[in-house]
Amino acid sequence: MKFSKYIQNISFRVTAIFCLTFMSAYMLSNISNREKAFITASAHGESMPAFSNTLPMSDNKNDNKSDSESAHEIDVATMLNSISPASDSSTDTEDDDYTVQAVLGAKRQIVIASGINSKITKFKLDSGDRFKRGDILIQYDCTVDQGRLNEALSRQRVTENQLAAYQRLLQLGSVSDIELMIARENNEQNKAMITQIKGRLKSCQHVAPWNGRVMRKMASQYEYVQTGRVLMEIASHDPLRAEFLIPSKWLRWLNVGTPLKIYIGETDKEYKAKIVSIFGEVDPVSQSIQVVAQMEKYHEDLLPGMSGRASFAGDTDKSVNKKGFLGLSLADHEDK
Repeated sequence: MKFSKYIQNISFRVTAIFCLTFMSAYMLSNISNREKAFITASAHGESMPAFSNTLPMSDNKNDNKSDSESAHEIDVATMLNSISPASDSSTDTEDDDYTVQAVLGAKRQIVIASGINSKITKFKLDSGDRFKRGDILIQYDCTVDQGRLNEALSRQRVTENQLAAYQRLLQLGSVSDIELMIARENNEQNKAMITQIKGRLKSCQHVAPWNGRVMRKMASQYEYVQTGRVLMEIASHDPLRAEFLIPSKWLRWLNVGTPLKIYIGETDKEYKAKIVSIFGEVDPVSQSIQVVAQMEKYHEDLLPGMSGRASFAGDTDKSVNKKGFLGLSLADHEDK
């Protein structure tokens, strides 16, 4: 009896395990089908369809698709066919706007620094003051150097007379050749010393090389300065220049001598200019090149550092440039 009950208990447990395994497989299959349906509905933009809790009767892969899926595929195909190819933004079509930003600069501009260690005795110009060619801009105290020059000149006069006397005595046979050579070399040494002191005295003042204006003053009168100290910055009164960047493809029609107009924002005026220089390198990143234009004449109301716009007319004068910088013939406005 006990053995019979033991067998029945085992059979009951096996049956229960089999039922649980079957139910688990069914639930996993149902969950998998729901996940597939959810993914399909999300891709189609539809709501998730309802599923029954019963097992599918068949799994025929050749069954027809649902109406919603067929309609979606038709809509997508129609939309793709209606899209036209995008236009290429890198085409050779150029804008009709031939205007770029420009900055004014002086044709000749230098920075004056001290060449000696000395005290400034004359420096009356201020920032913005004008000067003429040959004017003394800065004067240093060079009293010591002037005294050394006077001493060297005195020694040179002595050695020069001594050399002349030895030359006469040599004709009489009273001196040797070595004594005459020593007298000659002493005289040459004094001449070299005089040249050095005169060269140093030239650094005791700064003379204006041309007519111009003081752009910035960075020292004062009676100030002791060291060698290399920046004292002032000056610019000439020549017609100002404008520097700007242009697209490198403009070199097809732009060349030295090409006329243009420059509008300056500070004065609210437009000035005539022409290209005088084209740099020898194209920036490979921006595909641009630096160009320099010069005003037709000097304008008192313009200062270096002012900015504006440089514009080229559509009907550029062909009589000025027969060809562009690249050697191509100067084309009409629509071919630029």
